Amino acid sequence: MENKEYFIIRPFKTEDVVEVRGIMEKSGLDPWSIESLEEVGSPVSLTQGFCAEMDNKVIGFVIYWIMFDDTQIFDVAVAEEYRRQGVATALIEAVRKKAWESGASRLLLEVRQSNEGARSFYKLFGFAEQGISKNHYSFPREDAILMEKIIV
Repeated sequence: MENKEYFIIRPFKTEDVVEVRGIMEKSGLDPWSIESLEEVGSPVSLTQGFCAEMDNKVIGFVIYWIMFDDTQIFDVAVAEEYRRQGVATALIEAVRKKAWESGASRLLLEVRQSNEGARSFYKLFGFAEQGISKNHYSFPREDAILMEKIIV
């Protein structure tokens, strides 16, 4: 499927909540509550996001916040049928660019220790493993690998 040239990256909107939650559930992420997702991008929340959209359908998302020098990426996921087409790369790049424009100097994230695919992806993107957060995830209980990328 050669779809990567047809998707767009845009800011997260309240109307995206149901589609984003569906992608979260199908991707094995701990899904956020509807109420928490509704706050993403709102003026009263530090939490921001981008969505990848194709044909008026959300096919991927990233949720993050920028706090001083740090940008914390909370979740990034792409619908299964659109993986390996550059969507996650475009989403992470959108966060990197926003962080850089905001004066942040690094991107931070946690990833399940067993998620070798994600760890490899982030390493290709320039993230380095910095440590372990014991029992970070609940369902199932698992350690997280802490990763960092210096923004240039």
